[in-house]
Amino acid sequence: MNFSKKRKKRPSMKKFLLPVLFILLILPSLSAEETPFYDEWVHSSESFTIGEDVYYVYYFPEMSSITLKVNEKSYVIRQENCEKDLYNNYCYMANVTDPNDETYGQYVKFEKGRRYAGLNLQFFKIEPDLTIERDFELTTFEPTQESKVTVILTNEGNAIARNIVYEDHFPKGNFSIVTTNVQKLKNGIRWEGRIAPGAIKTFTYTIRADEYTSYSSTPLLNYTYEELDIETEGSSTTLDVPQPYLITTTITPTNPAINELIEYEIEIENKDEDDDLDYDLLLTFPSAAVRTTVPKGFTRDKNTYRKTGTLEEEEKTSYLFKLKTPAVGSYVIKAATIINVDNKVLEDYENTSYTVGNSLITPIIILPDVDIRSGRNYYLSLSLKNEDTSTTYYKLKGTMTSDAFDTISISEPDLAPGKIVLIYEDDLIALDVDERTSYEIEVNGTYETKYSDAFEFYGQSSISFEPVEDTFSITRTLDKDIAQPGENLTISVSVTNLKDDQAEIEVIDSYPDRLPLLGGNTHVIEVLESDESFEAYSYKLKIPEDYDQEAFVIQTVLHYKEKSYVQRLDSNITVNITLPETEETNQTETLLDLFEEEPEEEQEENLTETPQEEENITETPPNIEEEPQTEEQPEEETPEPKGFIGKLTHEIKGFFSFLFG
Repeated sequence: MNFSKKRKKRPSMKKFLLPVLFILLILPSLSAEETPFYDEWVHSSESFTIGEDVYYVYYFPEMSSITLKVNEKSYVIRQENCEKDLYNNYCYMANVTDPNDETYGQYVKFEKGRRYAGLNLQFFKIEPDLTIERDFELTTFEPTQESKVTVILTNEGNAIARNIVYEDHFPKGNFSIVTTNVQKLKNGIRWEGRIAPGAIKTFTYTIRADEYTSYSSTPLLNYTYEELDIETEGSSTTLDVPQPYLITTTITPTNPAINELIEYEIEIENKDEDDDLDYDLLLTFPSAAVRTTVPKGFTRDKNTYRKTGTLEEEEKTSYLFKLKTPAVGSYVIKAATIINVDNKVLEDYENTSYTVGNSLITPIIILPDVDIRSGRNYYLSLSLKNEDTSTTYYKLKGTMTSDAFDTISISEPDLAPGKIVLIYEDDLIALDVDERTSYEIEVNGTYETKYSDAFEFYGQSSISFEPVEDTFSITRTLDKDIAQPGENLTISVSVTNLKDDQAEIEVIDSYPDRLPLLGGNTHVIEVLESDESFEAYSYKLKIPEDYDQEAFVIQTVLHYKEKSYVQRLDSNITVNITLPETEETNQTETLLDLFEEEPEEEQEENLTETPQEEENITETPPNIEEEPQTEEQPEEETPEPKGFIGKLTHEIKGFFSFLFG
């Protein structure tokens, strides 16, 4: 029997693919058109402005279309259709000509006996819109504890976001980047790329808490669309690494009268749940203060009191001092504590101020309000102001002290009522530091009335210096990582000034002397403005044909303020060299290939006729370095032998000639 099946006709895939493709194509535009930035009813022959753009519209009823002029460019748009430029989508949605229309009749306009149709226009932005979602596994740490961070970038706009640069930075010494699947910076991460409309980019990295601190982390995001440069930042997250102790001070009252009793109390608490805490407490009181009550167990050295002790886990203790101050002025009680807990040595400094009466001499310290780059000049000035508008004060003496500069003396014979006198001003040089360092500045002094009553004045401020390494960024790009002898290598170097001040720098590249420089520069001196980036130079090197080293190093050195700072990408920038095969290897392979090319039976026959030659062929030739090769005559001068025997004899002669010259 003949069995046959009737083949059913399958439905065309076009019926399924076309609707799907249609939906995929219109989804982005629909999402973008949910919120137009302009949605108004206008009339034919009207002009209007949006921001700095001027619009003019004219209605053609017979064609159911309008002409929309945007600045100098015109678009013809049919009803319920759109036209677009690089940044906007212009849509003509509807019109109404009947003033009696219950819904839209109000948009019909009559003017000087003429009727103007109402035209509904909706304009939509065409641009990427990136959002940042960042999730920390932990926001409260213990030292050495790690937290995984997940970053999700979403393009909620309707255009491709290009040249995206996402960066997270963390304070050096407080947090470290442990792992990341994106680019790792000195103490942060970076992702670069582009994201299509509706697309999502997800990546992760892990940070480790290294020191006790509290830090507000804010990610930065930059990207471009056409000629637009867009900058944004994500929401801030506070990362806490709480200290295992708490030291608090209180003073009552904070504004005592002359010789009024003052109570000063300091409390030390061990917040560690597992370990004891050892402390070494130093308290320094103003020289004018008279201590009337001192707790037991303190040793004294002039105005400084010292106490050591141990607190068990979650235990706390406090010490109460009572004192009087006989002179008007502002005073500070300084507490310096060295803490040893969980095999960590920590330092804590607490300054507590109080004012007796009102000090009528006020120090005015003027400093930059930003961190200063090591080696940079900065301006410092000190003035004294007489707050009393009716009395002159005399014999103003004192000092301005800091570890950041030499002590500055204060000496003024008098200061008239309400006047300000300049004591000091100069351009100083920021100290060279290895990490960000803050220096306290204190002003202490005395003044007298015409009756020789003595009073004190006090002021304080601080200044911070940053290491030069943290204020410049060097970037090097290579056109290849692995090169063959005879090839060229192109190197480009860029430098970024990360500070908000001008800086003159010198950048120099060095490389092995054996590599010829084919073109470009390897040295530049440049003045960088604040936050400026520039391409220092680009140059091309030639790797010689006879280069026999497996790698070489290119080094970039940045000079600033007569100091040198060396930075390398990945700590060691190298270019690997792959050496060509040696000549003796090629000759041996040529002999072996000759045997392999002939049929097996013919080889056996011919080899039987020349057994001695076969033995010589299997010998291993010595290394070419042991015996220099003599110069050979060009092969084209010798007629090429014919046949297998002729070829074999020719190769054997060449082989022995190679061995013995």
